[in-house]
Amino acid sequence: MAYVDHEFGTVRERELATGATRCLTCHVPGGQFWRVHYTAAGDLLLGGRGAAADPSTPVSVAERLLHLEWYWMPRNAEAQPFPLHLNVFEGIAVARHSDWIAWTATPFHHGQDGQRSAMWIARLRVDGKVAVLEDRRQVLEWPSPDSGVVPPTDFVAEDPDRRLPKALPDFGIEAQDFIEGGKGDGTPPAAIVFYAFAPDRRGLAQPYQGLEIYRLDLRAGRVQRQTDNDEYDEAEGVTPDGRFVVVESDHDTGLSNAALDLYALRLDGTGRHLRRLTYATAQPGSEATNPVISPDGRSMLHELHSADGTSSIQLTTFVR
Repeated sequence: MAYVDHEFGTVRERELATGATRCLTCHVPGGQFWRVHYTAAGDLLLGGRGAAADPSTPVSVAERLLHLEWYWMPRNAEAQPFPLHLNVFEGIAVARHSDWIAWTATPFHHGQDGQRSAMWIARLRVDGKVAVLEDRRQVLEWPSPDSGVVPPTDFVAEDPDRRLPKALPDFGIEAQDFIEGGKGDGTPPAAIVFYAFAPDRRGLAQPYQGLEIYRLDLRAGRVQRQTDNDEYDEAEGVTPDGRFVVVESDHDTGLSNAALDLYALRLDGTGRHLRRLTYATAQPGSEATNPVISPDGRSMLHELHSADGTSSIQLTTFVR
C-alpha cells in the first residue's frame, strides 16, 4: 500500500505481507504531498505542493481544496515528480485497469470557463519519464442548468475564517472512483461515482449536510442519485464488481456528534441498502475514514482516528 505519513508529508510504501516500508518521495527536495494513487501500470499519481514549495509556509484550507497540483512519478525510480499541469477540487479518480482519470474544477479555479463546476476525464500517457493527459473530455456540468441554482456573480469573495469562497458548497463536487466495465479498446470506463452538494439541500444548518452520492453513466451521460437525506454521505472506493461503494457517513452518530463510520452502499439508486462496516464511533472521539478497496474486492484499508489524537491504518478482510 502507498500512503502519506502525515498531512502534507512524504509518501511511503508498505509491503503488507512482510511489513517492509520504504520512502517513495524522500528524494524530492521540499516535496509535500497530501494524496497518492497507484496507476494501472503501478506508477504513482501525487497530489500536493511538489518540489518548488516552501515547507515553512502553512497550508490553508483553500489551498488544500482548490490549489493542489498533481504529478506523475515512476514508482521504481528516483525520478522527480513530473507535473501534469492539473489543478482540481479535492482529489481525482483513477481507473484500476486502464489509463483514465477523472477530476473536477470549480468556478473558483484559474482557467475554468463558465459559472459552474465541470467534471473532466482524460487518458494518462507515459513516455519514458514524461507523462501527459490526452483525450480530455468534459463529461458533466454541476449544478446542472435545470437545477435551479443561480451562480453567484462574485467568485473571489472568501470567508475570512476558512479562506474559502462563500459559494463553494453550491459547487463542491468530487469524482471519487470509476465503475470499470471498459471494453479494453481504450474507451473510457462505464461510469463515475461522485459526491456533490445536492441543489435541493441548500441552506441547511450544518456545513456538510446534504452531501449526496451520484452515479454518472459515461456512455449515456445520465446522472442517477444514490442517496437522499440530510446526512453526510461521501463516496469513497467502489468494489471491483461495481455493485457497492464504501461511504463515509454520520448515519448512526447524528449531526450533533459529526463523527464518521464506514458503510457499504448498494449502487441501485434507492439509497436503502446501507450496511455498516465499522464501529469506530462507538468509542467517543474516534472515527473511521478514507477507505480503499483492494483490487480483488476481498479487503479494505482505512484510517482509524482515535480520541487520543493518534491515527492508524487498519486492514479489514471481508467475509462473504
